[in-house]
Amino acid sequence: MKKILWVFTVLVLISSCSTDFQKDTNTDIVPQTQVERVEIVQDNEWEETEEVGKSCSEEYEDLVLKYGQNYEQCYFQKPVAKDCDMADSEKPWINVVVIFDASGSMWNTIGWETMMDLAKEKVQDYIRDLDSDVQLSFLVYGHKWSGTEAGKAESCKGIEEIHSFGDTSTTQLLVKINQLTANGWTPITDSLIKAKEIIKKHALETDKNIILLISDGKETCGSDPVEEALNISKDLKNTYIDVIGFNVTGDTQKQLIDIAKNWWWSYLDVKSRADFENAFNKTKNFLDSMSCGANIAATELGYVMDGLNIYYACYSQAREEQTYIMVDATEKCKDEIQTMTEIDFEKRVSTFQNIKDDSMKILRNFDEQMQNIIDNMDR
Repeated sequence: MKKILWVFTVLVLISSCSTDFQKDTNTDIVPQTQVERVEIVQDNEWEETEEVGKSCSEEYEDLVLKYGQNYEQCYFQKPVAKDCDMADSEKPWINVVVIFDASGSMWNTIGWETMMDLAKEKVQDYIRDLDSDVQLSFLVYGHKWSGTEAGKAESCKGIEEIHSFGDTSTTQLLVKINQLTANGWTPITDSLIKAKEIIKKHALETDKNIILLISDGKETCGSDPVEEALNISKDLKNTYIDVIGFNVTGDTQKQLIDIAKNWWWSYLDVKSRADFENAFNKTKNFLDSMSCGANIAATELGYVMDGLNIYYACYSQAREEQTYIMVDATEKCKDEIQTMTEIDFEKRVSTFQNIKDDSMKILRNFDEQMQNIIDNMDR
């Protein structure tokens, strides 16, 4: 009986161990074929992940974020400077010295009026029309003594400044002009010398100066006004001579023209009231151009240089960005990204091309202004 119980106990233990082994086997042991299948599935999953990764467009966007540069300055359009579009403090100081002929020949008539009366009327209109910041000196000759040989010496010395730089009101000047009478000789040379001395004494080196000579005759006091005009061109900076020849011909006209030749062909011929108005308008237009022309020229040419420098700097910047992107692009997307960079480069360059166009517009505008100055001078 004990033997039977022992055998039964052994069988139970064996049965129990067998069940535990089967449980362990089902949990931890995988057949070799199953292991290979799992590895294959994992490889397939990796391949699918690569295929559904970032597209070339997305890669390009990332590269642009990484290497993209700031082009804000490339889209700024420089303003085109306009005539006299500047602060008063930037305008050059303008000095005008008028030399007015009151010699005896000014009693001659044009139509129904004397040349003297017409000249006085039109020069007064010119003075009234001057800007308040223009400094004016007014010289007159021939109004003293007579046109006779006896009075020649005194008349040739009788050059008078009846209005000076610094005089704030022209009211008294207009009265004095009304009182002038035509009497004596024509000392053009000494009048030019006196005008030069006035400018030298009062004008700064940066000032712009105009000597406006109004005459109906040639030099009659023995000196050479053409040579003196040449001396002025050598001695004075930023100084111009305008000559208005009033009803002159032949040698007289030639001498006045030769005086003007030293100054960009600044001779204006007057034979009527309409001619006088036109001559003073041209002189006034030249004054207006001079008043801000130099500063506008400097400003505009500065804009041109800045604009072109910015354009080419931005062009190089865009090319540099394109280069960085292509270096970092994956081999798989290189061709596609190359195309995208070229398209974006062309769009960007065409956009900030505006700054180059503006610069060239400024240059053309500057050229037109210079041509207008030449036209106004009627050279």
